[in-house]
Amino acid sequence: MISKHELNLFIKLINQSLLLSYDTEALDFAGFTQFLLQLAVFLIEKKRLARPPGILYPMMGECLEHLMIIFDKSAKSKGLRTMLILDNNE
Repeated sequence: MISKHELNLFIKLINQSLLLSYDTEALDFAGFTQFLLQLAVFLIEKKRLARPPGILYPMMGECLEHLMIIFDKSAKSKGLRTMLILDNNE
């Protein structure tokens, strides 16, 4: 998947390049949303490079959907519930 070093590098680069922050260990909400997008694209690209050339680069939404599927499978393999709790008052 992703190494701890790569994870730390993502946090550092998102903060410094996108948010103009010098925090290298934590993300605020804006940073977290960027992190999810960057992680999704990174994992899809990593998987794509293992396939034959000619496969089109997926759209950002497809990357995020794939990341959520990865999270769901991982949680289910550990016996965790994956259903979201929704507020019925809305």
